[in-house]
Amino acid sequence: MLICDDCECTYHMRCLTPQLTKVPKGDWFCDECLIGSNGDYGFEEDFESIFTVEQFQKFCEHFKNEYCDKRFQGNHKPTVAMLEKDFWNLVEVEKENDFEVRYGADVHNEKPDEISGFPTKDNPLIDQTKYKEYVEHPFNLCNLPFAPGSLLNYFRTESRDQISV
Repeated sequence: MLICDDCECTYHMRCLTPQLTKVPKGDWFCDECLIGSNGDYGFEEDFESIFTVEQFQKFCEHFKNEYCDKRFQGNHKPTVAMLEKDFWNLVEVEKENDFEVRYGADVHNEKPDEISGFPTKDNPLIDQTKYKEYVEHPFNLCNLPFAPGSLLNYFRTESRDQISV
């Protein structure tokens, strides 16, 4: 029997795919934890910062207002060039700033009722007409592995289910 070093579930070595004939050296993680459907990719979950979509939208709006007031003298519509310049300033010049970024990675969207920051064609909760541009955009992370020119196209088809989008 193997015990996953993350979720501590137990597995018969002969029931794994591929089967294992000997206990691996070092830590061993089950497929659920490696793929991400059972774990959190090694990051501790911050249960105080779990949002509904509406709460996250309010949080983002509040952050944007404060950030633009402070960094852009109240200009709430900075250009991409201004944002990029400020980003590199934060990274290279103001290194002492303690800046935390919240992001939506590791959000699963495998079923129609699961939410994602990226709308999908098969989600009945998405207004397909209103969000058509976003649903079909190749940089939508749900589309990126299948977009023309994407290096992710070079993964074998049977391996794609191992890529968490």
